[in-house]
Amino acid sequence: MIQIHKNQTNSAQASNYETELNLENFDQITPKKHNPKIYQKLLKKAQYIGDKQSEVFALGRLAMIYQSWGQYREAVQYLQQQLVIIRETNDRYSLANTLGNLGAAYQSLGQYQEAISHLQEQLAIAQEIGDILALANAFGNLGITYQSLGKYQQAIEYFQKQLEIAQQIGDKTSEANASSNLGISYQYQGDFAQAESLFLQGLKIHEELFGCNNPSVASNLNNLASLYQDQGRYTEAEPLFLRSLAIREKLLGKEHPYVATSLNNLASLYCAQGKYAEAEPLFLHSLEITEKQLGSDHPDVATSLNNLALLYDSQGKYAEAEPLFLRALAITEKQLGEEHPDVANSFNNLAGLYYDQGKYAEAEPLFLRSLAITEKQLST
Repeated sequence: MIQIHKNQTNSAQASNYETELNLENFDQITPKKHNPKIYQKLLKKAQYIGDKQSEVFALGRLAMIYQSWGQYREAVQYLQQQLVIIRETNDRYSLANTLGNLGAAYQSLGQYQEAISHLQEQLAIAQEIGDILALANAFGNLGITYQSLGKYQQAIEYFQKQLEIAQQIGDKTSEANASSNLGISYQYQGDFAQAESLFLQGLKIHEELFGCNNPSVASNLNNLASLYQDQGRYTEAEPLFLRSLAIREKLLGKEHPYVATSLNNLASLYCAQGKYAEAEPLFLHSLEITEKQLGSDHPDVATSLNNLALLYDSQGKYAEAEPLFLRALAITEKQLGEEHPDVANSFNNLAGLYYDQGKYAEAEPLFLRSLAITEKQLST
């Protein structure tokens, strides 16, 4: 049986946002303390008097706030409005920036083809105008998107390009993000030593830049913990997962998708140790948050369903596990494609459920489909 925990990418768009006009130390405010009413009022006034510059500014701020809250659908709506206005101007720098932000928001929603389309356009414009920051951001977010699609070698190539630019221009935030995201791809490929080195490097830089209580630090801690879990180093993983969860709840609020990720990962750790009573409420809470914030067809919902089903399967609750496995498989195939590694995991887990019940004729073709997908992935 294959349990899935979620690594947490560090979006390359952070440095894009920091280039926006600064108002009242916006970037220093804890995400859950942002007040969108200020910018909604500004937006209405700008639209009333026809002030396009202020309208673009307000739309960008509102998108940033909702993105930081994990409310990605709302962020997309504001960014789409901003994009329409900017396309009417000749401001190629702002166009590249908005395309990148919109691509990152689509990626967070699991709408990967939309993300790729916008990020590729950002990349082309950045190359055309020589905007090296936008170029690094595009590389980073394309890497995250291809990583989410299970195309790890393509992801690694993009992250390496981002890292090279970051080191050339001395952008430590981008360097830390690229290192951390590279580590995730290496972890997925089974190169744990390389992954650990990159995670520790990313953690060190983020702590030096932002201190110990920062969302990026929480992501680094989460990734390091997930690596230790993969290696069976449970006593090392647990305090890191707990620290990551505490930071996220404090800074992002208890219903943020990143909090759901932390709850899922902590639950998967407990499940791996047979602590089912501790794991179940965490899985259920994670699923509740994820469905509410990201929608019922998001890949992260499939992860939560899969892990909850594994918990029930481990306890012999087969009737409760089967519909969850089937729903997870349907979401994963629809959102990620039939040859994604998570689809192979879903087939494997469903086959394992049937095998545990002695339904060997039903289990065998699913095991074979899982094996075929995995072999194809390993050969590419």
